[in-house]
Amino acid sequence: MAKFEYAITKKTIERKLAEGRCQHEGSDYKPWLMVHELPSRGRSHVVYHTKYDRECHLLSDGEYNLWLYLTFSPQVTDVREQYALSPQIETLAIAEQLNIPHPKHPKTKYPIMMTTDFLVTMKTDVKTRFLAISYKSSKELNKKRVLEKLEIERRFWENRKITWQIVTEKEIDKTIINNIKKFIPYVSWDDTKITVKKLSAIRNWLTEHVLQEEMPLKEILKMCDLKYNSEAGTAQRVVLHLLATGYWQIDLYQALNNTKILRLKNQAKLED
Repeated sequence: MAKFEYAITKKTIERKLAEGRCQHEGSDYKPWLMVHELPSRGRSHVVYHTKYDRECHLLSDGEYNLWLYLTFSPQVTDVREQYALSPQIETLAIAEQLNIPHPKHPKTKYPIMMTTDFLVTMKTDVKTRFLAISYKSSKELNKKRVLEKLEIERRFWENRKITWQIVTEKEIDKTIINNIKKFIPYVSWDDTKITVKKLSAIRNWLTEHVLQEEMPLKEILKMCDLKYNSEAGTAQRVVLHLLATGYWQIDLYQALNNTKILRLKNQAKLED
């Protein structure tokens, strides 16, 4: 459970509800907990991605890794982090039924608004479904108090007939996360030396040649930089940008390696 840099009172909760926290989706979503509201921010992350068109607030490295995994899952269309278990009266009632104490602020002793780490929207050709996920370090699952709070969370989502699950670091593939961390910094293109027209031309040329040529990626990158008289490494950055934005999709279970042929999973289309 997160620690707060401010006292939790009834007014605090009412203010956040009035701000619209956890009441919208997509780019309009505001998480219940934000990084700047916490006293310790050493392992927290505030990250932007075009998929959501907003900053996302992750409170630990584990949450960040899981967020990366979810963000680059094709079926996932939205991820709402630090999602409030509201109305609070429901978690209070569940805690009473279980005969366990509801989480409270250590100073004010006022019940805090419990949250789920992620509420995920997943879409298939058939339907849209939701998945609630709580991230926990595997070591934490040995603690009685942690399990008590998780049971409150589980029952909250069970009442809504929404699947809830716990994910630990053991369920997150390291190769996938290492791959994503290589290209996530390039989700936004801010190289002013490359015009939009030139970027589009490079993207189309790279897409065509990666799809057609049976040669290591590094050779294609060299050819591209020479063709467009670009600074060395430009084509590499474009490739990372295409991966970060999802324009190109690859098998993330295979480590990115420029010395090998890059296989695209999706048939990226050329654009004018």
